[in-house]
Amino acid sequence: MTVSRADIDAIDDALLDLMARRAALVAELWAGKTARGEPLHDVSREAAVIERLRHRAEAMHLDADAVEATFRTLLGRVPRRPAG
Repeated sequence: MTVSRADIDAIDDALLDLMARRAALVAELWAGKTARGEPLHDVSREAAVIERLRHRAEAMHLDADAVEATFRTLLGRVPRRPAG
């Protein structure tokens, strides 16, 4: 198999699409939590997510610390509302 920059670009684009989809879902979840007067962040849930993803990363022979850092960045960002 010959890997091209276009192949990597396509994966980068797919990752960005997934990030946007995740942000939209989080915004929807937060809207419901806000309406019910619930806290937006659940520290125990976030810890469980990180732990699960670290295990998956290790099973996939990826750097679990790098995966954790990436997801901590994602978890720490407030989703932006769509313009308009």
